[in-house]
Amino acid sequence: KKQAERQASVQVSEKQLKTEAVLDLHGMTVPEAEKAMTSFIHMAAVKRFRKVLIIHGKGIHSKDPVMRQTVISFLERCPKAGKHGTPSAAEGGSGATWVLIKN
Repeated sequence: KKQAERQASVQVSEKQLKTEAVLDLHGMTVPEAEKAMTSFIHMAAVKRFRKVLIIHGKGIHSKDPVMRQTVISFLERCPKAGKHGTPSAAEGGSGATWVLIKN
């Protein structure tokens, strides 16, 4: 039970952390987005940010919406990116992804 309580408090604190920087990928190609995310995550780590937000859009105006999967795949390979998830609707909902930065 204590582990479940600890996990619940961690989840609450992650969601309560303020977003310290935002990257908007709208209009970028996949290679441009990967380059931008590399620089963005590096900058966030150097500045010792804890939580950032990447806006990738929902893909509703695309024939082939790939940016969300590109972001997730990038974050899973990035050594400075920690846990990530979908923010509240106010922060972009399924059109964005929050990321905890490993410092």
